[in-house]
Amino acid sequence: MRMRAAGGTTLPGVSMGIYRNMFVKHHDWLAIAVRLADVSTIWLAGYLATELRFSPDFAVAAPIHQFIVYFSCVVALIVLPRLDLYTSWRGRSFLSLGARLVGAWSLVWLIGILMSFLMHQAGSLSRLWVVYWYVGTVAALLALRIATYSLLALARGVGRNSKHVLIVGFGTTGQEMYRRATASRWNGFRVAGIYAGPDDATPEGIPRIEDSDHIAGFARNHQVDEIWITLPIGASRQMQSIAYALRNDFIDIKWMPSLMDFELLNHQMQDFMGMPAVELNRPPSLGVRGFIKQHLIAHLLPWC
Repeated sequence: MRMRAAGGTTLPGVSMGIYRNMFVKHHDWLAIAVRLADVSTIWLAGYLATELRFSPDFAVAAPIHQFIVYFSCVVALIVLPRLDLYTSWRGRSFLSLGARLVGAWSLVWLIGILMSFLMHQAGSLSRLWVVYWYVGTVAALLALRIATYSLLALARGVGRNSKHVLIVGFGTTGQEMYRRATASRWNGFRVAGIYAGPDDATPEGIPRIEDSDHIAGFARNHQVDEIWITLPIGASRQMQSIAYALRNDFIDIKWMPSLMDFELLNHQMQDFMGMPAVELNRPPSLGVRGFIKQHLIAHLLPWC
């Protein structure tokens, strides 16, 4: 079997599978390597801040500086993984990743500064060194992320490190997700199949599934990594059935609600007689707004 890359180059399917499985097989080791790289970056930025602030007379640097750097490295190993920094960021905004990364480092940095206060060593801490360390770490962490994701984007562009996707539902949302997945090869998504109704037309060359009972088997046989469900909220029972059938498989399942579903989900949820209820419309009860709506608008409507 041979596969065709987005750029039109024909590639052996076996080779594509080897590169793809290589990334999947060593995913845990790569995640550990990224964490260690972040910690090493924090330490290196602290060392360079010391060089910049106290060179050439390092004897004036209080021991608290070195202690805070090592303490923050330990804190980073604990805090950063809990802030969603090492999950797959494929297809998501890099700006949001940068903001999350800066926020996470700011938290670690503040914990380190707080420790110097608790140790009554804040007076020995150089304010200029603290600023150098913070700014240098922010710049280094962002540069590391940019370099890493640029290399991954290049690998995805030539068909490596790609994820096979199954789209469930091919209405307006499903067609838009297909367009976005195939519009840019840098995202690294390959549509392996589409589940669509009998009245929905699907692109040529993409395997089509017409029976929802075959979704789980198709996902396993075609090594699907992600399932994008674009069904309406009314098909919740069908979505639960798909998730239950694949509960023991390492497949990421995402639901992409339509615009109308988002509007429903954004309404206020409340407990009503022990059952969850969504407020679709709630007239104002008392006060100026309620008086205006009840009397003034009610008298103006017949004239409109």
